Amino acid sequence: MKNLQPGTQNNLFKVEILKKSLSLAHLGEGHLQKLAAHATIRYFRKKDFIFHEGDPASRLCIVQYGRVKLFKASASGKEFVAHIAGPGNTLNIAALFGGKPHYLTARCIEDTSVLCVGREEFISFLNEHPSVATKIIGILGEVTNLAYEKIVDLLVERVDLRVSTALFMLSSKFGNTLFLTCSDIADLAGTTTASTIRVMSKLKKVGILRSYRQKIIILDQARLQELSRTAASKEIEIFNYF
Repeated sequence: MKNLQPGTQNNLFKVEILKKSLSLAHLGEGHLQKLAAHATIRYFRKKDFIFHEGDPASRLCIVQYGRVKLFKASASGKEFVAHIAGPGNTLNIAALFGGKPHYLTARCIEDTSVLCVGREEFISFLNEHPSVATKIIGILGEVTNLAYEKIVDLLVERVDLRVSTALFMLSSKFGNTLFLTCSDIADLAGTTTASTIRVMSKLKKVGILRSYRQKIIILDQARLQELSRTAASKEIEIFNYF
């Protein structure tokens, strides 16, 4: 983590970051300024860890720019990627809201800036603005349902469907050029890198994508959507909050 850059710690700058969070964007400027007064901005390099599984959830984290991989590691070291967060996404709202340690690890895929608010200050803010708490509770309910769906997918859905769904979700959120590896896609789809390479080779042959080292270009998102499960669109909508 780098030191704070000068000139970025004014409230107006921080308010603009808070506005990108869909769980806070409905609030007025004055309310956001109160929250911004308690916020700091931290800068991380590519591959830096923002927090680890089991760490205390001591602050709210909202991505200003960059991308962050949120994952859980098995005893064997295999990573299960729950989400890839981008600008406006909150990294740890469930743990923060429940007062529990982080149940996921957050690691930067690229250089990243994060706005942070201490847990006590954020909980106090929620008490003053119950509409935010109500919105978060609704989102957490949807995320829980999607987690169950993902477990079912891992058990019964074909690998090609899971990989196509992961690619469609990512391209819908980050655009048609994805600076990710086959290993990253495999972790998100819950399969092996070898299986992901085989599926992506088939997608390349039919003109749906083109891949290079650490870069994937989606050429035909409409056809990719046809190959992915219909629940992907709902998943994109919900995870834009986080």
